[in-house]
Amino acid sequence: MSKDLYDVINFNVLSHTFIYQCAPVLAGLKVSNLLIVKKSYAIQAQNMINECGLAAFVLYISEQKITFLVYNSEKLSAYINSSECAEFMKLNGHSDLSIKAVLYEISIRYRLHMRMLGNFPHELGIILGYPIEDVVGYIEHEGNDYLYNGYWKVYSNVEETKDRFKKFDEATEYMLRMMLNGEDLSTLAKKVKVA
Repeated sequence: MSKDLYDVINFNVLSHTFIYQCAPVLAGLKVSNLLIVKKSYAIQAQNMINECGLAAFVLYISEQKITFLVYNSEKLSAYINSSECAEFMKLNGHSDLSIKAVLYEISIRYRLHMRMLGNFPHELGIILGYPIEDVVGYIEHEGNDYLYNGYWKVYSNVEETKDRFKKFDEATEYMLRMMLNGEDLSTLAKKVKVA
């Protein structure tokens, strides 16, 4: 197989993975999401994220994969600094609530957890835009006794959250269909912004 054809196939695989994992962020429905890809796709993934007008932070690198946090800077900053989330973050050892400082600290804690040297940093749920009630519920119930399970474990506002999950699914399906119809990713990202 020629290198050009191989690059096109890899780009299409990465594009579909990107949409599948990050459509709610692309659509403006969610502040951030994780994008987990092979390490060999790191540069292509970063370029793709930039083309879509989003930011990225490398959260973790394993032997084979890289985990990016893909996010909308403005929305993530506003969410982290909302009163309830800011209080939660400070209680969990985050004195500086700038995105850079928070992501740096969480990446250290997450790496320690992945190496079995530390506890899971539950504030990652805040960074992923989960409702504070669900993050706290998860901690209090140790991941059990949830009322609903979808994109995350839900401990309150079930019907509202189900509607939100449905919108995430619809955005993902729409974007995948448009991409299969030949739509360019950066153009697609501009078309589907809802907020």
